[in-house]
Amino acid sequence: MASATTARSRAVPSVEPVLGWTYLSRDALARAKAQMDEESMGVRDEIGFLTIHQGYADRFFPGTSVLHTRARYLLFVPWLFEDLAPAAGPAAQRALRERERVLEAQERLFAEADAWLSGPSEDDEELTRIDLAGLDETSLRCMREALDVAVTQRNSLLREQANRRACQDELRAAAGRVYAPSHRDVFLNAVHPRLGKSPLSHCSDRRTLSECIALLPRKRIK
Repeated sequence: MASATTARSRAVPSVEPVLGWTYLSRDALARAKAQMDEESMGVRDEIGFLTIHQGYADRFFPGTSVLHTRARYLLFVPWLFEDLAPAAGPAAQRALRERERVLEAQERLFAEADAWLSGPSEDDEELTRIDLAGLDETSLRCMREALDVAVTQRNSLLREQANRRACQDELRAAAGRVYAPSHRDVFLNAVHPRLGKSPLSHCSDRRTLSECIALLPRKRIK
């Protein structure tokens, strides 16, 4: 009996007592306390879980987030599939991609609006535009006028970008009619000596499109 007890006691590994401690400087504690006490909105991701969260959000709720403030947000994706139920095949896939593109565009638009409102005002850099608009009626009117100017500038920029993309697409099509795909890409992206840059980057409007098309050979190169 004694020998069996001795054998069991030998089979159990011994655990050595360990004493340890963590030292935090006063500066580190002060920084941590300041972060906990601050009233500003924000996200803290101490364990790095936000990347995984965003991956699932983009996969299951494209164009939205899994952190919803309204229950109807949970219905966006089911509504898309319900609307596309009568369709099938490539048409349904194209329609779904278009809906996703619209949702993503709306999300970018909301982010731009939030960034503009949170930016420093033109009259007082210590106040954001949204804070200045809340001071009085005069400030609100000024911010409305500034918003109108910002919207006009943004729409002008969007038109320029759309025109640039259309001209570049037309240049790609023209180059594709005279070059094989590999040679076409070289022509579009390589620096051309007459332009000092690549034709694709030079092409931004109808005038520069004509200049780039004039560089193409008249006959197809095989």
